[in-house]
Parts: sequence; structure tokens; C-alpha cells
Amino acid sequence: MDVGRCSGHFQAFYYEVATGSCQQFEYSGCGGNANRFHSKDQCENLCLRNHNVPIRIGLAGAGRVEQVPTHPGGLSQNGNGNNNGDQQSCEHPKDTGPCNRFVTKWYFNKGDGTCNRFHYGGCEGNSNRFENEQECRNKCGDYIDTCHLPKVSGPCAGKNERFFFNTATKICESFTFGGCLGNNNNFRTIEECEARCGGNRQFI
Repeated sequence: MDVGRCSGHFQAFYYEVATGSCQQFEYSGCGGNANRFHSKDQCENLCLRNHNVPIRIGLAGAGRVEQVPTHPGGLSQNGNGNNNGDQQSCEHPKDTGPCNRFVTKWYFNKGDGTCNRFHYGGCEGNSNRFENEQECRNKCGDYIDTCHLPKVSGPCAGKNERFFFNTATKICESFTFGGCLGNNNNFRTIEECEARCGGNRQFI
């Protein structure tokens, strides 16, 4: 148990190896190690269900200690878990997991069909977790029909004319794409948009 180095007072729980139980302690708010959980249930779900399996101790970066329970057969819980062939991963929400590492991964946002960065804690989580944007797009890019996705300009500041299919008007319309983190309803020409999604151009 490591309370950390700050002066805050936050309720947390840790796994006590000597007693084989989850105990409450007061966390200071920064520092500490990965043996820290928001609730007793979270601690017990991760640690007690694996109490007959050895816990692998390793550095989690910046002097922190990471305790990662291993599954029978030696498979750790901090793998990507994306090796199923279907798109079930794309249905899950983003899940950072209970551990405290800051590993950059990508997840699919089914709300707008985009792939976005997030910080993965290093253990648990779900299979909506990818190494990079391209892997995410390859797996989930077609999970939602392209023509039903909303227009997404993205957070970057570029000025790129693109076209998207507007489900409200049923036609392809132009928009300004920032250059990064868009979705598949993003075509370089109006002809590409119409070939994929249909819709008749309206001339004024």
C-alpha cells in the first residue's frame, strides 16, 4: 500500500497480500502504485478471483509498481484481446481499466464512427483497444454504415474541402475537414460520395 506524495484525502482500497483481503486506505491524490482501486468491489474482482494464481510484479514506469494478476496458462490480462475475428470490439465503450499506467491506445467511438486516442491503465479493460488509428479503422471503420455517420470536421486546423452524405437532406454536401480524426463519411469528391451513398445533386 502506497498513499502517494500529495496532501489530498481520498478513499481508496488496496489488496493486502498477508491477509488475502482488500483493505481501505486514504490516498493522497498523486504518486503511489497500481495496487489502488476506487472501490472494494473493484479490488476484489481483480485480486480475489485470482487468489490462487501468482501475481507478477513489475515496474509500471516512473518508479511505480504494477501488480498484474495472470490467468492460468500464463496469459496476462494486459493484452489487447482483439484477436476475435468479428466486430464485437467496436460495440464496447472506452475502458481504461483499473490500473495506473498511461499507455496510449485507440478506441472506436460508435457515436460518431471515429477512432480516438485514450490512456489505457495497463490491465483489464475490454477489447475496444487498438495500437494505432489505422488498426482501429481497419477493424471498426465499417461497423456503422458510412452513409449514416455524422459529419466530423475533426480537431485539427486544416482547410480541406471534403464531401459527406447528409442523411437529413439525402444529398452529398461539402464541408471543411481539419485533416485528422474524421470518420468514413468523408469523401474527396462529390462523385465519390454519390457513388457510395447515392443522392441527387441539387443545382441552383
